[in-house]
Amino acid sequence: GPSYLLARLLAPGRSVKRLALTASVALLVLCAATPYAFIHGREFVAGVSVQWTAHYSGSGLPSRSYLENAGFYLGIGAHTLGPLGSLLFLVGLGLLRREWRAWAPLLAHLLVTLAVFCTADRAYDRFLVPASGALALVAGHAVSRAVRWGPWPVAALALLTAAFPFASSFAYSREAARPGTRDLVADWVSAHLPPGSRLLSTVDNLKLDAARFELIPVRPLRAENRRQILEADYVLWTEEDDPAPL
Repeated sequence: GPSYLLARLLAPGRSVKRLALTASVALLVLCAATPYAFIHGREFVAGVSVQWTAHYSGSGLPSRSYLENAGFYLGIGAHTLGPLGSLLFLVGLGLLRREWRAWAPLLAHLLVTLAVFCTADRAYDRFLVPASGALALVAGHAVSRAVRWGPWPVAALALLTAAFPFASSFAYSREAARPGTRDLVADWVSAHLPPGSRLLSTVDNLKLDAARFELIPVRPLRAENRRQILEADYVLWTEEDDPAPL
């Protein structure tokens, strides 16, 4: 939204009429694509409230300051581009000062994304994904200016820039392909516990064959779960839970 408004205001023509037309079309698209927002308005608003709570309080986790979030996301941006890409991003920003009108909407998208997510109580690296395209384009603008050196130097610069993000993504993919802790627990249960066992588990998202085991999910473990613990055949818990006092 802010990026479009900025682009419209910087472009020639009657901005007010075009803004009104765009707002009308956007409302029609919302009605056509999300009709239940109007048919079940109360539930829709409740869903918005759930998403709001996920970002602002209600999580029980320590909240982070605006500056802490800003430093976190700047670090994620530098990691995304890699060392050479980060340097090219800074060079690209310097080269844009004469073309700021053309690039202002894209940079506004990047700045607004950072500004909004820095206000949240929680920060995750995936929140920067929508703005990562702007980071890459600014860095790519610096690479495009190196055309005067010839095609081979530009190709080499592009490959070197992409090398670090590629290596990082490859290492992450290789690690993600390995069985996780939940996978190991599920494999152990399937191999060692008899079929028909009743399992009380504080391990979330534990994938077990429902035809072989009766899984009773509990999170977190509380004193009122004592009767369930005694009735279960086996209890699975994480290091955060201590069933001894129960």
